[in-house]
Amino acid sequence: AFYQGDSSTTRKYGGTGLGLAISSQLVALMRGRIWVDSELGWGSTFHFTAHFTVAPQAVEPIPAVDRASLRGLRVLVVDDNATNRRILEETLHNWQMAPTTVAGAHDALAAIDRAVSEDRPYALILLDAQMPRVDGFALAQRIQERPEWNVATIMMLSSSDQGEEHQRCEDLGIAARLLKPLKQSELLDAIVTVLSKSPRHQELITEAPTRCA
Repeated sequence: AFYQGDSSTTRKYGGTGLGLAISSQLVALMRGRIWVDSELGWGSTFHFTAHFTVAPQAVEPIPAVDRASLRGLRVLVVDDNATNRRILEETLHNWQMAPTTVAGAHDALAAIDRAVSEDRPYALILLDAQMPRVDGFALAQRIQERPEWNVATIMMLSSSDQGEEHQRCEDLGIAARLLKPLKQSELLDAIVTVLSKSPRHQELITEAPTRCA
């Protein structure tokens, strides 16, 4: 339970204090305590303690991908929705990547074939799961049927939370599946994470700056 001591709309200080009330409950759940040191005219310092269990064994850290290494990275975006394509293109440009956007499977396969023939393969492919005629999963399968095309890391973007999609992603070896609407921070974190696990990534990022105009 929480209430505002001064509930008037003309109170001098903003905020409700609800965040502190929630923090206090979280600390209590973690068998800790929270307290404050405050000095009039100077400010307040909040402290807390909490109990954590020790991991049973050391976990191998995933090698970090330097965000600077994403500069010039070739990305193919496949989405039948023009607005989605434009947003993703602008977002990837802002991260200094080199995106190409297409509206469907036919154009995507042509773009991949052209990029491979020019020895400028895509490092990352973002597929929309729900596309007419050939959906993202069918397209991913077609890409993987051609060894010379199957050099990119594939991520699936879906507006559906159906459990069967998780299994289809696993069966196809898709690196990650994200739900729309996407937050930019979530997308960037996912890209960095999947590329950090890709043995092909280091080779591609070495080549990308000299191969992208």
